[in-house]
Amino acid sequence: MVDYSASFAAALLDVATEENCENTIYDQLQQLANIWEENSDLQKMMKHPELKKQVKLELIHSVFQKKLHPVLLRFLEVCIAHDQAGNISQIVSVYE
Repeated sequence: MVDYSASFAAALLDVATEENCENTIYDQLQQLANIWEENSDLQKMMKHPELKKQVKLELIHSVFQKKLHPVLLRFLEVCIAHDQAGNISQIVSVYE
């Protein structure tokens, strides 16, 4: 799997800037990265190539829908659609 962390981080920053929510997204990204790092099962699920994208989307929505800014939630959906959800930690590092 190719790592597109830099491209995804740049795209997220562009959207966050347009929506004037860069700081909120940055703070929530850091929290999200901590959750990812602390939960190896979540990491494995997001990286697992045989787990259907719909299952990953449902998991993300059930856990984060009421906790994340809509821009960040939509970004996670895009990451899942493009098999990049396993790279959240790298995306956060680039976003910083």
